[in-house]
Formats: sequence, structure tokens, C-alpha cells
Amino acid sequence: MSPGLRRYILVRILLTIPMLLILVTIVFFVLRVIPGDPALAIMREGASDEQLDSFRAAAGLDQPLHIQYLRYISGVIRLDFGEAMKRSIPVTQEIKTFFPATVELAMYSMLVTTTVGIFFGAYAAQHRKTTADYGIRISSIILYSLPIFWLGLMLQMIFGRNWVGCRCPGDLARE
Repeated sequence: MSPGLRRYILVRILLTIPMLLILVTIVFFVLRVIPGDPALAIMREGASDEQLDSFRAAAGLDQPLHIQYLRYISGVIRLDFGEAMKRSIPVTQEIKTFFPATVELAMYSMLVTTTVGIFFGAYAAQHRKTTADYGIRISSIILYSLPIFWLGLMLQMIFGRNWVGCRCPGDLARE
């Protein structure tokens, strides 16, 4: 490996650290800015003020924002993501539960997109400056530009989620 490539890789790895810190900070503040009371959302509307106050104290929501942020960052650094509010189990356990399915889904989606992409790319390259080439280019740009969460929801609506053998996270939560 050449020294230039080694330096490039090292710089990219080192730039990952501030990028992750910025991302974690954005997530923290977005979750604090969205309207609504998390205690009320979790405990539901029938909860008494004492129950809501004790939940806020247990979750640390009664502390100043900078203290909450420091606790959040220190937890993330230690890979302690807290407890899932609805199921009252550690978030790391949730990640362990659903990570294999996520990896499987990612592998299959990469296989499909790579196969389809190579096929259409080769076809477009072979038929340069034709209607098919321009159609493939425009379709690719549109598909690449769509927000992935929205596309996932639309595909879920189109294909449904009751395929034979499909075990969706929502189904597991209800068991």
C-alpha cells in the first residue's frame, strides 16, 4: 500500500469521529425539539402528575439540557444506549435481536441492486444516446434521490408485509 493511500485511509477514519459526534448531537437535539412530552407519550394520558414526574426523574428528563446531553454522549461512548421506553429492556438487547435480520436484508438488497444496476448499466452503455439510455439514467437519478425511509414505506404498502415466512419487527413486539 502506498503512503498516499495509507494517509488517505487514516484521514477518512479520523474524520469519522467528528462526523459521528455531530450525528449523535443532531439526533439528541432533534429528539428534544420535537413537540410533545415524552413522559406523556410513554405513560399515556391517564397517568397522574406524580407518575409523570417520577418517570421524568427516572429517565433524567427533569435535568437541564446540557446535563442530559453529557449523560447521553457518555452513554453512547460506553455503548450504553439506555432502556427501550416501551418494552423496558436494554436497547443493546433490541439491537442484538434485530441486527441479524437487518444484515440479511442488507445483503439481499445489495445483491438485487448490484445485479439490476450492472444489467441496466451495461444495457445503457451498449445503447448510448438512445431513448432507453436516457430513460435508465433518469430512472436511476430519481430512485437515488428518493428518501430511503419513504421508499421503504411505499414498497411496504405496495407489496404488503404478510409474505409467507416473513417475521416483521412489529410482529415480534406483539408476541
